[in-house]
Amino acid sequence: MTISIYALSIALIPYTTLLLPTNIPIPTSLIQPLIAFISFLLLSTILSHTYDILRRPANPQKYKIIRYRDLPGPRATSLIWGLEKDLYDDSPPGRLLERWSKEYGGAYRFRGVFGAKNITLTTPAALHHVLTTSVYLYPKPLGGRLWLGNLLGQGVLVSEGQVHARQRKQLARAFTPQALRGQHAIFERLAEGVVDAWKSLLARSPSSGEGGEGEGTTIDVQYWANRLSLDAIGLAGFGYSFGSLESAVEGTEQHPLARTFDKLTDSSGTYAAFVLRAVLFVWPGVLRIPSKRTRSIGEVRNSLGGEVKRVRREADQEGKTVIGILEQQAAAEGSGIADEEVEAQIMTLVFAGYETTSTAIAWALYELALHPSSQSELRAQLRLSPDYPLLLDAVIRETLRLHPPVLDLHRMAEQEDLVPLGEGKALWVERGTVVYVPLNVLSNEGREARWNPEQWLVPTEGKERERDIQWAFSDGPRVCIGRAFALGEIRTVVAALLREFEFAPEGEKEVEPFYSFVVRPRVRGERGSTLPLRVRRAA
Repeated sequence: MTISIYALSIALIPYTTLLLPTNIPIPTSLIQPLIAFISFLLLSTILSHTYDILRRPANPQKYKIIRYRDLPGPRATSLIWGLEKDLYDDSPPGRLLERWSKEYGGAYRFRGVFGAKNITLTTPAALHHVLTTSVYLYPKPLGGRLWLGNLLGQGVLVSEGQVHARQRKQLARAFTPQALRGQHAIFERLAEGVVDAWKSLLARSPSSGEGGEGEGTTIDVQYWANRLSLDAIGLAGFGYSFGSLESAVEGTEQHPLARTFDKLTDSSGTYAAFVLRAVLFVWPGVLRIPSKRTRSIGEVRNSLGGEVKRVRREADQEGKTVIGILEQQAAAEGSGIADEEVEAQIMTLVFAGYETTSTAIAWALYELALHPSSQSELRAQLRLSPDYPLLLDAVIRETLRLHPPVLDLHRMAEQEDLVPLGEGKALWVERGTVVYVPLNVLSNEGREARWNPEQWLVPTEGKERERDIQWAFSDGPRVCIGRAFALGEIRTVVAALLREFEFAPEGEKEVEPFYSFVVRPRVRGERGSTLPLRVRRAA
């Protein structure tokens, strides 16, 4: 088709006068401009198709090529923001992505800020290509990497290409089953600390009655989950106790690093925050513009850097911590590792590790509070056996399905590429196109919206069973390296709390999800993240 248009355009150029209408009188003064205009159109067609041919990606598989313009998708609601503001304001978060995926299928387009090209992909062939086989051709958007890099340094969350592959390989030894086995005692000790603290709270509460088995008391489980998870990542990650649980019990001030991260991540967002986030994708240079927001990022980075240096000096690296194993391996190989990189990995562990895990714990307890039959059955099974029952894993899987901490991944094509879509088709992705991978959509494909942990108890093939939970942690070479660590912590904490306590919703307070850095719970009408539940001693 392209060759035909190309040849026809060339052939018609000498005969442009024949293309003029004969039934309409045209002034002599307009004939030459019209001829020039028609010639321009024909030449433009030639040049456009020549450029199209020259930059088209190789297609040895002879795919039927689909272009961006051929994809279905929703119309932009704003000339400036496209559909980015709609996604930012979406409530509950992720609902629009679910609706669009149902309406437009496994590959659709939508415009972003200033008309930027965005593509959402959910077909297996496309996901395997973008997240696995060609993962380093689709890095995180530059603006996002610069923002994270300014905060955390060049750790495994920010790095790309060969640097990421090297860092990933170095860290992998710290997350093997053997290495993680030693972390279980840390999770148990911290969970016991929360149990003891809550028993004390119930004992002091007049409504709890003798033994704490009365009406119970209201506890912000998100607050306590945050404190526990921060201590867990500190002790297991680099041998340092933030003392978060201790300060929660005693009512003393939090560790400066904990306060800094909470201030950074526990926010429902402002219009200024949205603008910065949206513009970053198309214009990373916005970070260099002096503003209150960019100054705040610099201040946070300086604060984090100073605290991490102090934490590293005071940390006990004798044990088998994540950073300890990393440094031991580098020393054994004679390669060494720069102080800046070690500190970047520490900040990455704290930033990526504690918040995602703590929100998963909070959402699990919330769903169990809403579904007392599931709660009672799981408690009975936990008390019958010292081992973790299959129902506990089913509850965790169901929680991550309904409440994935991260809604979607963003990747940007670094070059022209053909992405397989299946059925002999491939999508031509132009350089600079942002690819959305909606994890919440993938986690829910083929499943009902209602709470149903029993569905995970149906026997399935091993690989399929693992795949069902995978999407909450991404996939491919960039899959969350702390996946097993997070699941181990969630399992230990939920089991310990459920053996001892019953959970129920708190009166008329309506809990809603909101998107900050992860999808957190909060009471409707409030800004900060809280999850008040009614807690009493279990009979």
